[in-house]
Parts: sequence; C-alpha cells; structure tokens
Amino acid sequence: MGVWAEFEEKEFETLANAALIIEQARSGRGVRLFSPGQALEKILGYDFATRIDPRSSLYRRLFGAAPGAVGASAAAQVANQIPVSKATRLLNVFLQYKRPQYFAVGHRSKVWSSNRAHLAFQVREQNPDPALRFDQIRALRKLQIDLGRDARISYACPSTWQKQELYDRFYRGSLLRSTIFVGPDQLIQAGDPGFHIRWTFDPANIRRGIPNPDGQESDVLDGEAFLDEVATETTQSQVPRATDDVMFEAAEHTKDLRDDLDELRASRPRRTREAYAAEDREVDRELAGFSGHERELIKATTDVALLARDIRATWSVAMDA
Repeated sequence: MGVWAEFEEKEFETLANAALIIEQARSGRGVRLFSPGQALEKILGYDFATRIDPRSSLYRRLFGAAPGAVGASAAAQVANQIPVSKATRLLNVFLQYKRPQYFAVGHRSKVWSSNRAHLAFQVREQNPDPALRFDQIRALRKLQIDLGRDARISYACPSTWQKQELYDRFYRGSLLRSTIFVGPDQLIQAGDPGFHIRWTFDPANIRRGIPNPDGQESDVLDGEAFLDEVATETTQSQVPRATDDVMFEAAEHTKDLRDDLDELRASRPRRTREAYAAEDREVDRELAGFSGHERELIKATTDVALLARDIRATWSVAMDA
C-alpha cells in the first residue's frame, strides 16, 4: 500500500497556480494563462472589483484560483496582464490537481519491480457508492470530448510526495518542470468501469508512466512541455474569434455535462451540498445587478466555472499575448 503525500491537494494547487504565473513572466511565452474573469473585464471594459465585492461568490467564481495565487510576486502579476483585443485565439484549460502516493522499495505493486520505488495518483474516488467512484474522470473525459480542440483538460501531479521538497521546488522555480500532466484520455481502459484506477510513474523519469492496472507504458508531459503544447495549439489551431463567442460556446457545449453533474453534487456530504446551494443563491442574487448582453456573458462564464468547481478543476483561458 502506498503512503499518501505529506501535503494536501489544495497546497499543491496553490503553489502550482502561482508557479504558472511566475513561469509565464519568466519565459516570455507568446501565450499566457488568465482567469476567465480577466478576459471578461477586457471585453466589458470595467473593473469587476468596482462592481462586485471581491469577497463574494460571484467574484470568486469568475476569477477562480489563478492567476493571483499566493506566492506570485507583484512583478509577475504585472508581466501577466492580458492584452486588449477584440478578437483573439483562445483555448480553455482545465486542470485537476492530484497529490501522489509513494510506493517504497519492497512494494507489492504488479506494475513495477519491487526493487523500484515509484509514485502514483488515483483517479478512482473514495465514494461509498461504487457506482460513483469514477464519475469524476468520466466528467473530465466528457468535457474533453465536448470542447474538443477548444480546450486542454489534464490532471497535474507533482513528482514528490514530501512537503518540504514540494515547497523547495516552488522556491527554486522547478515545480512545473517536475510536475506531470496526464489527460483523461490516457487513462481509458476497455471494459467496465472504463478507466484505470491510477497513473504510476518513476519520479526519476517523469515523462513516462503506466496506467494501472494492465496499461501500456506511454509518454506524458511535464509542466514546461504542457505550456509549450498549449501555446502551439492556441497560436496554430485556434481560429481568431471574439472572446465572448468563446465563452458562450463553452457554456453551450457543456450544458449536458452540467446537467449530468447533478448526481455528482448529490453524492457530496450534506454540509458541502448546503454550502454549494448557498453559494449558488448568492451568485444568482449578484447576477441580478447586470442586464442584457453583460448578464448573459457573465452567466455563461459562471456556468462553466460551476462545472469546473463540481469536477474540482481550475479553469483558465490561454490567450495569444
């Protein structure tokens, strides 16, 4: 049995979101990641902080966890300002952050030799109902299919299980380079339930891994390669179009999935369901302060942000800067 990482997924998510901003500022890539709220500000031409309380549910849903994560310097934030453009190439990016398990030498895994330590992250959820244990990855895979070439959907997992090393890598600027990015399509398995339980990999060679059980070894991306692919897809594959069209299309293409997620929400603990319901009511109340095209656009964006929340993914948009 593996040992769970010493840190929580939220800790890794916070550091990784900040690392994405710092890496973009450092590398000077032509494509950068922004929160959907930033994109809306440019489309609508005003500062949301003057219209919406930054502590409110609507504001948090629009801006999500990145950019602006704790740890990104003011200089990095300034360098990451979104360009003003009526039409741009845009790609939706959804990341679900996972923490690994560590399997020491002497483990009983049939995938790796017992004299080789390795890491793994699980996609099977700890749900008391066996029928719901793969709903998360099913939703990610459907999102991947529904949005097609308009999006990149991926798990992200660090190649360390030790808390101090995680923070050291962040401060050294090597966290993204030592993080793996695995798409839900790489975890598909024939037969029921349709997906592998986990992705396993050698922390000394993170660009290769094995879906478990019975998968074939294959290539994956580290953080720098992932950002390079996002840049390539954004600049070469995407047709320039108005950003609000992209937001409306994303909401339309994910409508069926949002309806399907009702069952997933119902499986949450009662306290979580009540908190979600209260948040939804607050968002609806705040949306009442907008009208016309503004309201429709903000509503479409918050609908997709709601989907991201339900599948525990961070939603960003990649734009040609």
